[in-house]
Amino acid sequence: MFEFAKTFDPLDEKRPVKHFPDKEYLRDLNHAFITERLLVVPKSRQMLCTWWAVTCFVWDSIRHRGRFTLFKSIDREHSGVGRLGLLWRAEFILKQLPDCVRPRYKAPTKRNLVLEFVENDAEIRAMSMEGEAPAGYTATGVLDDELARQQYGEAGFAAIMPLLGDTGRYVTLFTYMGLNFAYRLAHDKFD
Repeated sequence: MFEFAKTFDPLDEKRPVKHFPDKEYLRDLNHAFITERLLVVPKSRQMLCTWWAVTCFVWDSIRHRGRFTLFKSIDREHSGVGRLGLLWRAEFILKQLPDCVRPRYKAPTKRNLVLEFVENDAEIRAMSMEGEAPAGYTATGVLDDELARQQYGEAGFAAIMPLLGDTGRYVTLFTYMGLNFAYRLAHDKFD
């Protein structure tokens, strides 16, 4: 991550493409990603948590054969190929990799929100927040971004848990927005 992955900062006109910063909290999150199946990560702005999570799932898709990952957010634009959308970031990361480590992939389109890793039969698929959106899938990983802002966040979470089975990985990121479902999930406050 710290050697090859790059991010894009639209606020920096002189140098928008940057190496992933080597921060201790990002190393801690890397360790948690490897060792834990379920991660709930409260975040604040400019911590690169979304870039971190996308990078982890891109790595997982490159490194492991047959991965099927879902990117879910507040709408298809945020999870898909809209500028700075989750799938857009995944493709950006791939494009920035040196030729010697970049896998062959089939790019997503606005119509087909699927990033396919040609050589190892893995894919990352973007979807919206609606609870029924993940129905019919079995996933090895799910990135659920901005859970606190999702109108159907709790229903989406309930739909996702069974499709992960005993081995799938779930990561959700959110900014605090009151004592909502994301807050209760992060602090294990369910009645």
